[in-house]
Amino acid sequence: GEPATLGWNAGGGTHTAALTGADPQDAPALLLAALADLFAAGADLHLEALRAPGARLLGDLPTYPFQRRRFWIDEPAMFGAAASGGGADGPREEAAAAPDPADTAAVEAFLLEQLQDVLHADEPLDPALSFLDSGGDSFISTLFITRVEEHYRFGLTAEELPLDLPLTELFGALARDITGTALDERAGAA
Repeated sequence: GEPATLGWNAGGGTHTAALTGADPQDAPALLLAALADLFAAGADLHLEALRAPGARLLGDLPTYPFQRRRFWIDEPAMFGAAASGGGADGPREEAAAAPDPADTAAVEAFLLEQLQDVLHADEPLDPALSFLDSGGDSFISTLFITRVEEHYRFGLTAEELPLDLPLTELFGALARDITGTALDERAGAA
């Protein structure tokens, strides 16, 4: 017989996709290709009926089970080990050396420098302003935390670091957690 096809109208034209072919083993791949074409054409696919009983669909794609980060975009290599090797643009500036995590005051100052660098701020930041009032947003927050994670380990989550706190309080809490984590790790290693 005639192969089964799926037809739809989109973008002012009629489109078709084969659902069956000469080989029955091709049917699953053809169905997936047809669904992909429908989705790319803007169709709102409801696939809940196709899942196995008890299975749940995961809608939070940017999260991986082995990572805490919740973003897809890779930031440009402007610091850390990748920056020191240079690249197509030539050698890059060395990243600032991080102070000993046991020195909470030095860590706070380092955090302020790192945020200023991530924001590309020419003027010193006002520590009385909040992260958001200083020009930060969710993407800058991700870049900043990623940079801090290159130098230190800490246990605070994004929910425990509200961005509307003044920078002095925000960096104080983060620096205390960095110091506490470092001291706990040193005590555990001893």
